[in-house]
Amino acid sequence: MAESNATQVILTDDGIKIINAQNTADNAAGGVINLNDPNLMSVIEKQTQAAQYTGLTSQYNVILKRAKDANVSTTDLTTAYTRLNTFMTAILMDTTKASDINRDTYKSLTDAYNTALSNVQTALSNNFNTDMDNMQSSVSVASQAASSAVIVASQAAATGNNASQVASQAASAANQAKSAGDNATVVANNASQAASSAVIAGSTAAVNADKAIGVASQAKSAGDNATSVANNASQAAASAIVVGSTAAVSANKASADYQTLSAGVKDGSVVHITTETVIDKGVIGTAEIANGAITNAQIGNEAVNSAKIADLSVGTAQIGDGAITNAKIGKLAVGTAQIANGAITDAQIGSLAVGTAQIKNEAVNSAKIAKLAVGTAQIGDGAITNAKIGKLAVGTAQIANAAITDAQVGNVSANKLIAGTIDFNTITGKNINASNITTGTLSTDRLNVDKLSALSANLGDVTTGSLKGVNIVAKTFSTPNGSFTTDSNGNVVASNLTIRGVTNLVYNAALLGGNGSSIPGWILGDSYYYSDATLFDGVPAIGWNGDASGGRWVSAYSKLQPVTQTGIPYSASIKFRDYGSTSGMTYLVTLAFFSDNNVNTRVGNSDHRYTANGPDSGIQTFTINNAIAPSNAKYVAIQLVAHNGKGHVAFSSPMLTQTAQSTGYQPDTGNIVSAGEIDGSVINGSTINGTTFNGGDRINDANNTAKYYPMTITPDGAYRSTYFDSAVGLQSSVESGAITYKYRSMIGNGQYSTYDSVINGQGFQSQSGYTSGKDTTFSNPETITGYVNVTPATGIYLYGPTQQINFAGRSDNIGSNGITMDAYGNIYGQSNSAWWRIGDVNGNQIVNFGTDKAGSM
Repeated sequence: MAESNATQVILTDDGIKIINAQNTADNAAGGVINLNDPNLMSVIEKQTQAAQYTGLTSQYNVILKRAKDANVSTTDLTTAYTRLNTFMTAILMDTTKASDINRDTYKSLTDAYNTALSNVQTALSNNFNTDMDNMQSSVSVASQAASSAVIVASQAAATGNNASQVASQAASAANQAKSAGDNATVVANNASQAASSAVIAGSTAAVNADKAIGVASQAKSAGDNATSVANNASQAAASAIVVGSTAAVSANKASADYQTLSAGVKDGSVVHITTETVIDKGVIGTAEIANGAITNAQIGNEAVNSAKIADLSVGTAQIGDGAITNAKIGKLAVGTAQIANGAITDAQIGSLAVGTAQIKNEAVNSAKIAKLAVGTAQIGDGAITNAKIGKLAVGTAQIANAAITDAQVGNVSANKLIAGTIDFNTITGKNINASNITTGTLSTDRLNVDKLSALSANLGDVTTGSLKGVNIVAKTFSTPNGSFTTDSNGNVVASNLTIRGVTNLVYNAALLGGNGSSIPGWILGDSYYYSDATLFDGVPAIGWNGDASGGRWVSAYSKLQPVTQTGIPYSASIKFRDYGSTSGMTYLVTLAFFSDNNVNTRVGNSDHRYTANGPDSGIQTFTINNAIAPSNAKYVAIQLVAHNGKGHVAFSSPMLTQTAQSTGYQPDTGNIVSAGEIDGSVINGSTINGTTFNGGDRINDANNTAKYYPMTITPDGAYRSTYFDSAVGLQSSVESGAITYKYRSMIGNGQYSTYDSVINGQGFQSQSGYTSGKDTTFSNPETITGYVNVTPATGIYLYGPTQQINFAGRSDNIGSNGITMDAYGNIYGQSNSAWWRIGDVNGNQIVNFGTDKAGSM
């Protein structure tokens, strides 16, 4: 067998070149494969996309700003761009190597962005068209539109340039790939047969490179299209500039029209004025105004002064009846030179039109005043002074009959009265000599003497009139019908008596017993409440913290008090603080009168109104004075009102009095009879405050050692009813939130039986026991022998040897055929009971216990 030796292969330079060529071809082929792989973005595509995406971002920023300026919504566009930007940033981070890409995601994000962009551009276009239609005559708007079009054109051109640049880059890359393929082919042809595979690979690379060149050509075509779009945008800009120029021409024509108008006014030609126009000074002169064209309505107050009126230019024909009023004449504007002789008649002068300020000194002389032109209606009181009237200017001919009244006449000396009759009923005299009174009757109402006793010792019967401001001292006093009498001992008998001092008619003005939304004696509406957080001179407040929007009127009322007399004044006052209400919020404090004891029957009112302005007002005092009670008023009260907004306020120290002027706060203690005894049958509409209220006569029994009445209300609010006889004492009471019943035996020998029962909020308790002595005050110490409690907390609770539960049965001998359960829970049969059973819901026996009675089972 021949020996086999190892063979060494030595690569020459050509061989190495062949290997290098093969590697180059492989790399080129790999790049071409990447170009054709839809799940990869090649380096060439990345570089193209990076340039395009830069243009897209620039476009987005421009559109975004324009949309915001035009108030067009960009929410969808911003969302679409943000999502696309996040996707593209990750892919284009490295443009030197290919990256994986999800083409479906890329397409959906791109489509969403393009759709949102198209919507915004359409909205901008619509806004632009609207602006052009509405403001076509505005040169500035047209110029702005042109500028916007130029910006769009510039952006489109930039986009086209970017596309062209990308296309050039793609073509360059393709050329490089083609060159590499050609080099690989040359090297492969020179290589040996062993490198033939490299030649094949190089040829394949050349084919793929040709395909890349085709792609580059398509990209360039896209760039050309973008350039065309830019050219179209430029044309649109040019069109906008033309519109602007047209608007400028229209503006120039309007200016020319105005110049023509000005010239037409001056030379008298007819030019129609259809828009608001300013007329230069001096354009309209006397010749342009028709006689009588300027009336009272065309003259501003005090617009006409002496400088505007030529001498003697105003005659009767130029003045409309009543056209000249006080307001139309400047101060001292009318002098002698301005008034034609006889021009001013009664018809030309409005009522009270001429005052002192309108007439120059000595401007009025007899020549200026037509006969009977000046009547009472034309002269303001005191308007004519000595300085205004020329010497001897006013004669008999110038004064109308009865034109001079009391207001026009100064003091008249008595020596000027030489004839006629003087009516003393119209004269008030100070000193009349009685010796000069010779006839007629002197009425007593004309007398003024220190004492009536100076006239007579016996006045007789005074049947009419009033005695005011005097002290009456009498033995007896009575009304004509005897409804009110006072005898010499001071006893008063009245069929209807109201005792009223300087009293506060607001029931519970001190707000005693208030809690939450309840105050005794007050009706509180929505959001009113009792507040003692802040005291007003020691008095709590009625707070309001709520919402009275939507036209709501939210009220609170004091208790309605009877009106004892109509036609007389009432007054009120209250302290107030606004802690910070809505500006414009309204609060009212009202002194209100009612026809019935019902807040819905208000027949009269006087208000104090407060309007909030925001901050804390501090403590203020509101007053209402001289509110007259109408004839149909039966009740009076204070009403508080909140209206028209949200707020937080407090009212305190209310005061309501039967006086013309408010007196300031006093507690409601005026309706008190402090001494004596009132005997009567009925007391209506009153509040009785006192230490103790007793009903009936004192109980007449020997056991009533504490001197009880049948009924007593004590100052601490307890109500007690008491009964005594020789055997028992009984008392029930309502106090401290509980009802108590007490039984006391009045018969005993060292032990006196007691029974007490109480019903309160926790349940019922009843106990038995005894006292060692007779308990006539219901307060002696007791020894408890047993009790029963029934409460939700403990159920039925028994204590003591006599405490038990009896089930009485239901037959004819009721009370003897049931069972008894004692305090220990033991069960006993009653005298006639034979068994005790436990059954189910249907009455079937489960357990049957005998009770040791023969024949019962």
